Formats: sequence, structure tokens, C-alpha cells
Amino acid sequence: MALYIDGLDTRQGIQLLGGEIKLYLEMLAVFHDDGQLRVGKIRECLEKRDLELFTTYIHALKSASANIGAGGLAATALELEMAGQRRDFEYVYANTENCIAGFEALLASIGDALSTHSAPHGHQVRPPCPLDARLFNEELSRLKAALENLDIGAIDRSVEVLMDTARTENQHDTAKKISKHILLGEYDEASALAEVSGGLVSGGRFC
Repeated sequence: MALYIDGLDTRQGIQLLGGEIKLYLEMLAVFHDDGQLRVGKIRECLEKRDLELFTTYIHALKSASANIGAGGLAATALELEMAGQRRDFEYVYANTENCIAGFEALLASIGDALSTHSAPHGHQVRPPCPLDARLFNEELSRLKAALENLDIGAIDRSVEVLMDTARTENQHDTAKKISKHILLGEYDEASALAEVSGGLVSGGRFC
């Protein structure tokens, strides 16, 4: 399936996820859903002159943009991150709105592409069963080990398996949150969530 999105190197983004276009679309959906909230947080930091928190949010934007193949936006965010680290208020205030404008344009392009390609925002409802829960939790354990070893290939495979094996609303919510943390480079948060969620086994009838 051909995929063109203005502002994105979709080939690079798909390659970063092991060539799995389905997983790439999942990542784009997470990036898109989180986008407007992130814009609001960045602007709020500027209003409060909170450069430390601003730098944290811009770092996350840089990482997420790089992970989906938005190299131009990632480079712009990197310059703002460096300015935040050296407490260069003048540069930050002069350039942040341009970065946000580029970010919002990218979100619009991604939104159009997701609607065209039927990105997997939802999921097929299937009755949960003990085997489903066991497979899901086993994959959480594998993901946690992959995160500890920073094995990017194994991380991507585990995220895809979690998306495919999730059956309950709780499992789908967990998989989406983990995917979001990984997209933003928040590996410690993803690992902690995998560890906590691994003890939650959903009951149901046998398959």
C-alpha cells in the first residue's frame, strides 16, 4: 500500500518500525491524537516562562517526529531544545510559533492520510478468554525485557503483537499508552506500565 503524507518521509518511518505499515499507521494515530494537547502544553510553558518544562515537551516532540519520519520538524524542535537548555529565551520566543505552525500542518496532513487509509483507531471486538490474557501478558514481559536491553527491533515487534492480541478495553488502552510512550522515547514509562499491566489478567470464557 502506497502512503504519501506531506512533511513525512513515510518510507523511513516504516523502515524504523521494521517495515510494518500497520504499526506505522498505529504510531501516526497516536502522534495525531496526542498532537493538539502537546501544542497547548508548549504554549502554556511559554506563557509561564517555564523553560525547563518547555524543553522537556520540545524534546518529546523532537523524538516523536524523528520516529515517524518527520525529519524537518525534528530538526526544528532540536534547535528549540538546545535553546531551552542554554536558557536562550529570545530564540525560543522568536521561533516556537513557526515550529508549532509546522507541527499543526503535519497533524492536518496525518489526519487526512489516516482517514484515507483507514488507520486502526478502533478494534475488532472479540470475546476475551484466558488464553488471550496469557498471551497478552507474556508479550508484556517480552516487551519489558526488550526495553531494558534497548532492542528496538524486539520493541517494535512486541508493540505490534500487543496491538493484535489485545481483546478487552483495558488491554487496548494499555497497548495504546505503551505505544505512545515508546513513540515519544519514554522507555522508562513504557517499561513501568508493562510491568504493572502484566499482573492484570482479564477473565472470560475459554476459546
